[in-house]
Amino acid sequence: MALSATPKGFTASELAEHVRQLSRQNQAEYGARRAAYDLKKLRGKQIVERIGQTARYQPLPQGLRSMAALVILRDKAIKHYSPPYHPSGQAAGPRTPPPSMPTMSPSEQPRRVSSMSSEWPHEQRQQIFRTASLSA
Repeated sequence: MALSATPKGFTASELAEHVRQLSRQNQAEYGARRAAYDLKKLRGKQIVERIGQTARYQPLPQGLRSMAALVILRDKAIKHYSPPYHPSGQAAGPRTPPPSMPTMSPSEQPRRVSSMSSEWPHEQRQQIFRTASLSA
């Protein structure tokens, strides 16, 4: 989303540089080649589009809305309910949600974080979306 304000769009190299700054990865971990792959996937999901026959990209309006909604959902809902990941595959336990978020007893919590739609009851998903000011 940060690169969406650039008037002439952005390249895979510029995206890679921005991602490396945010994630503290080095060039070997996230380079222009990986960014180009990610851009190809984002194009397929109609989040970004190529500008003409150039190597520059720009986000689509609906893509920006989708990205903003996902960031809000991640920041306001999912990370407050999902246990931190450990390489062992074992969860460290639930995080404490902020006071504005509905709480769940341990028996209500999902067994896996990877599939929200199959693990979370519909009513709880709806409550999370309402709390995050999103529509399901």
